[in-house]
Amino acid sequence: MMYSSGKGVTLRHRGRVLGAVVAASALALSVTACTSSTEDASADGKTVLKVQGWKGGGTEIANIDQINDAFQEANPDIELQFEYVPPNDAYSQKVQPELLAGNGADVIMTDVTRLPGWSQAGYLMDLSDASWLDKVDPGMLPSITLDGAVYAQPMEAIAEGLFANTDLLAEAGIDEIPTTWSEFEEDLATLDAAGITPISFPNKAGDTAQMSLNGIASTLIYQDNPDWDNQFNAGDASFVEWQPALDQISFLQDEGYVDFKESLGVDEWSQGLNDFASGKYAFWFQGAWEIQAIQKAGLDNFTFNPWPAAADGAEPSVGIISGTSWSVNAATEVPEAAEAYLDFWADPANAAPFLEAEHALTPWAGAENAAEPVSQSILDAYADGRFHLLPRDSWLSAEGNKTMKSALQAWMLGQYATDEELLEDLDESLRPSN
Repeated sequence: MMYSSGKGVTLRHRGRVLGAVVAASALALSVTACTSSTEDASADGKTVLKVQGWKGGGTEIANIDQINDAFQEANPDIELQFEYVPPNDAYSQKVQPELLAGNGADVIMTDVTRLPGWSQAGYLMDLSDASWLDKVDPGMLPSITLDGAVYAQPMEAIAEGLFANTDLLAEAGIDEIPTTWSEFEEDLATLDAAGITPISFPNKAGDTAQMSLNGIASTLIYQDNPDWDNQFNAGDASFVEWQPALDQISFLQDEGYVDFKESLGVDEWSQGLNDFASGKYAFWFQGAWEIQAIQKAGLDNFTFNPWPAAADGAEPSVGIISGTSWSVNAATEVPEAAEAYLDFWADPANAAPFLEAEHALTPWAGAENAAEPVSQSILDAYADGRFHLLPRDSWLSAEGNKTMKSALQAWMLGQYATDEELLEDLDESLRPSN
């Protein structure tokens, strides 16, 4: 947990620790690189390609099995062996030691939180010469590029937004999803008066607070100043400017719709999903990746929307993240098969079942997004240019993400004397030291 007394220390200290870990990992890799990463042929002579991902099983099947079957049919000389590994820490705790030992899978699922450490440790192949690279939407390139080299193939751009249970809204007499802050305030009060719990805010890992704050800022900060991230990195902008966004989160506690301290005991990735899918709450902030899980849980009438942060007469923007990606193990002994797998995913027609399951946006320039009634307002905002790609290659990096989540949790516990102290702490902890 980061406290206000630790200003200007947290992120830079972690950076020094990470550097030491990376150096040690690289040394160990040089010793073990001669170890075969796969058995490169099956009993019948086919090339064995091992792939690992945290999607393709559990609650996020994501149609990966369907795509893998199609790849297998199109490449009969390759035996694809896909392994689902649970997400988050469980994934890193299994995959990273295998990469370090030189016996990792040939193709692994990655994201912007893992790319810096794993690429610097030498685990990932440089894909800068890949044939599919010129088809990537230019807006996605920062999320797959480090120090001028490409280490991943983007699979999706994915929105974070506000889920709304339309049955509960209708029960309270609300027939339209709010798009402005004043409408949202009115709807929350109406739901509360009708005996319906207005909103869920599970925040055990700090993700709901971080995602919500950035989602609100997509409208209140980035609509008028789309270059805010670069200005912040250069020292020309401050998180103090985010006070209006923080105020909208504070409002939930001030009006009694959310108990911040209780929310810190509720897991956003399990109980949060189950509570919303079972109809306990009217609103819930999460990512589009949960749409499939909600539908499978049996909740039929819901929508997925931008947080309604806009002023009267304006329209809200939506926060977008780069989502999952594929990377190739630098120690693979079957690089041609790995290349074939990424080439297959680079065809938008082949990747479409994944994007449909994830309810995600395509990372490929010129490719069309599938129509989706549940998230139509998200698609409209994206098409209108009312979105902000969250800077996961910058201040909201893996370590920056942890720092912001910890700071917001400390704020929710009352460990900052003022909001300004929290926002100034974010300035010092998240601004690049160079």
